[in-house]
Amino acid sequence: MSDDSYSAAELRKRNLKGGSLADDQLSAAQIRARHGISGNSANWATKDDPQASPLSAVAIAAVALLLLAAVAFVMLRGKP
Repeated sequence: MSDDSYSAAELRKRNLKGGSLADDQLSAAQIRARHGISGNSANWATKDDPQASPLSAVAIAAVALLLLAAVAFVMLRGKP
């Protein structure tokens, strides 16, 4: 979809709320603009969770180690 030939006023009439184009004819950025949603500029794939504590990783590792030790104990104990 090329919007190069339209003026800014024409694009606003077509793309913004009440515009003549349906949502399925717009890009993601145009849909966000139409509905007043800000763009997702944060890179969530590489950004650390600000609420996650480094202690939570240690706790998860400790629980995993305990589970592994329990499974090993049961497997190696043998039958009485």
